[in-house]
Amino acid sequence: MTPQISIVVPLYNEEKIFSLLKERLQKLINSCPLSIEVVLADDGSKDNTAMLMTALGVENKAFHCIFLARNFGHQIALTAGLSECKNRY
Repeated sequence: MTPQISIVVPLYNEEKIFSLLKERLQKLINSCPLSIEVVLADDGSKDNTAMLMTALGVENKAFHCIFLARNFGHQIALTAGLSECKNRY
């Protein structure tokens, strides 16, 4: 099913707050009557952000992960995430 809403989240070294982000996004997904996809865009993190993203993507199919080869800045990470969205909203 094509999601009705796409959310893009650029991430860079977010290991310390990732569990809070995950909790808040899952709460939003569960409470919204529309189908939501979340595209997480790792901007070349040097901590365990990519590993946490991967685990979340396996655990919950509403989360899609992309990984940039290095740190390009949040604008490029956001653009990369937007290009992966399955919906236009």
